[in-house]
Amino acid sequence: MDFQELFLSFCKEEDEKILQTLASCIHVPLEIAKQEEDTMKLRKAVNILLKNTNKDIMVRVNKNLSTIIKYYSNEHAVKNYAEKGIRSDGGEDAVKGNNSEETTPITG
Repeated sequence: MDFQELFLSFCKEEDEKILQTLASCIHVPLEIAKQEEDTMKLRKAVNILLKNTNKDIMVRVNKNLSTIIKYYSNEHAVKNYAEKGIRSDGGEDAVKGNNSEETTPITG
């Protein structure tokens, strides 16, 4: 199991102390990831933590939000997911039709 998988699996835990710890340090693996590294699992973990409504977790994530924003989409993510219209939560973004300027709505 790689460290990204560990972060993602721990983010799915219900233990508040585990989630608080992850919220405090989720920015670190994003910051040290290489530009060509697939960080999809880390971005999923970030999304889980951002959606958490526990005040202590929100405060911890927000302290490092600028770092999270800066490193959230590396070159690999932009090249492999943005062009394909794939969101890190597994949904599909709006994409232009073949011969039209119309877009399909975001679902999910």
